[in-house]
Amino acid sequence: LPVYPSICPPVYHSIYTPVYPSICPTIYLLSCLFIYLFFCLSIYLPSCLSIYLPSCLSIYLPFCLSIYLLSCLSIYLPICLSIYL
Repeated sequence: LPVYPSICPPVYHSIYTPVYPSICPTIYLLSCLFIYLFFCLSIYLPSCLSIYLPSCLSIYLPFCLSIYLLSCLSIYLPICLSIYL
């Protein structure tokens, strides 16, 4: 996704170096969460509707997100840290 590198512009690197290590992972985490939350819901929500919805989502959603968030972070977090640390 080419949008990610533009979120934390390198131009601010020298000024905000102490700040970016915490901001960047947060941005990436939220972006990942936002993207994969909908992806997870699109998978599990149709099947959950036929069962008790809150109970179903409370089981499947954390499981789904834990898989995809780890995958997402393992890709984007090192990139972010390598740029802004």
